[in-house]
Amino acid sequence: MTNLLSLLLIGLAIPLTVYVAGQQQELRQHAQEEKQPLAPYVTIITPTENATLTSSTSINVALLNNAQVSKVEYYIDGKLAGTVSTPPFNYLWNSVDSFSKGVHSITVRAIDANSNIGTKTIVVNKL
Repeated sequence: MTNLLSLLLIGLAIPLTVYVAGQQQELRQHAQEEKQPLAPYVTIITPTENATLTSSTSINVALLNNAQVSKVEYYIDGKLAGTVSTPPFNYLWNSVDSFSKGVHSITVRAIDANSNIGTKTIVVNKL
């Protein structure tokens, strides 16, 4: 389902796309006529920063961008764990067998159709 909303940010006129839990919403800014490319803005919804994980977990993201997101890459401790190229761009991390107990970093890297890259990193604890 696509909803159009008006959003005024920093005086830019940029059509934005938001992916949240499988629903796409288009946000348009109307402050200026000129369109400027922006890197995707990435938020990791789950797990949360410093969460304690005891089993495999779904990494759920929200993406905000002015261009179509092409793919999202998931890195665990700096190593590519998986790539998702369809909305909602969520990834199931099987941490049970592959990772030791302790602190691990999760980095989400979103790449849009204009080759702009946005990233977000959190740390989690595995029991």
